[in-house]
Amino acid sequence: MNYKNLIFNYNKEVFGGTECMAKNFHEKVLPYAKNFYKYNCLILPGQIEDINSYIFDEKEIILWLHNTPDQFHPGINFIFYNKEFLEKIKYVVVVSEFAKTNLLLTTGIDPSKVIVIYNAIDPVQNDIERFKNVEMVEIVHSSAQERGSFVLMLALKYCKEDFKLSIYNQLNPDLQFFNNQFKDIAKDNRVYFYGRTSKKVLMKNLSQSHMYVYPSIFEETFCLSQVEALSANCLTIYNDLGSLKEVSSGFGISYNGTVNAEKHAEQLAKLIDDNVKKIKENTFNPKNQGVSINNKFSWNNFENSWLKFNETI
Repeated sequence: MNYKNLIFNYNKEVFGGTECMAKNFHEKVLPYAKNFYKYNCLILPGQIEDINSYIFDEKEIILWLHNTPDQFHPGINFIFYNKEFLEKIKYVVVVSEFAKTNLLLTTGIDPSKVIVIYNAIDPVQNDIERFKNVEMVEIVHSSAQERGSFVLMLALKYCKEDFKLSIYNQLNPDLQFFNNQFKDIAKDNRVYFYGRTSKKVLMKNLSQSHMYVYPSIFEETFCLSQVEALSANCLTIYNDLGSLKEVSSGFGISYNGTVNAEKHAEQLAKLIDDNVKKIKENTFNPKNQGVSINNKFSWNNFENSWLKFNETI
């Protein structure tokens, strides 16, 4: 398939956070935003043609960037240092102020070419009455394994409180390498591993849980999982890295995790224990957390931002 001929090279065969945004752009925005057809609209990460097909095309490029340049493999990363490619760029759309700052520092691209348009989510329906008289605090962790799960695994040996921790990612306690690294955690009866789970099931479980824990070691440019947890009114605990504090919009509990994994784990364990107690003591009230998050990251705001952008190009 020639993805170059598609607006933001939308690939229906793959479905992750980036493809979700591309799908909604095609359904909610593109029918009313014909100016994008004047450009080669490219989304990254995503399918990309030979770079020369963009450089030597008469159309300028609008790049919708969902990662930082250094998070791409060398086969893609090099384009951010290719003078001819950068000169073809009319605009770059990024998904947070953090991503904009990072891009400007990395590439030296003209700041007037960089536009921030936040991603959007479907509100996670939930009942905050679940925070009253809680006997067993339910915690969710759903980030990719390599983005900080091992810190959470290490933290469990320092956690003194009782709770139920549900983990939705590639971690599998039945694999030998897991047992070699975390043999005690595999026996911890507070922890349940569900593997990669459908979005529908994960959202239902988020809506019934109390906490979301993300000891990130990855510079997220947006993090849909974090925003969805906030939408579900979960008390979120997260490492202040990348855009996480920005998209959390003043909600949740951030901390500055140390680079030493064990010390980071001890920091996290104390926060988990303190906030498990807080929930059991009925002193956490999400108030307008979910409503505020849903309003800020609504599809309506997403559509309006893109339509406004369409009028300027």
